[in-house]
Amino acid sequence: MAYQLEFERLFSYDLGQPGITLQANLKLKEQTIDLQVKIDTGASCCIFERRFGEALNLVIEAGMRQSFGTATGNICRLRSRGNFERRRV
Repeated sequence: MAYQLEFERLFSYDLGQPGITLQANLKLKEQTIDLQVKIDTGASCCIFERRFGEALNLVIEAGMRQSFGTATGNICRLRSRGNFERRRV
């Protein structure tokens, strides 16, 4: 038996790059940063380099501490709130 999937939106990405890489915006209040992101389709959180949070004037140490398990071990990051959007190209 065949099944059909339907999606509201379709995103294209460069098949020549490893993984899924998209252009995105990080926004906090009126500030926006454009950057390339790697998408993990099974992830429940997004992790960005500290410099991006600092560029948005986040107080990194004020974030909530959260641990993540990875294939190479555990990492600990500070969690902050902001908006993440795929940039329309």
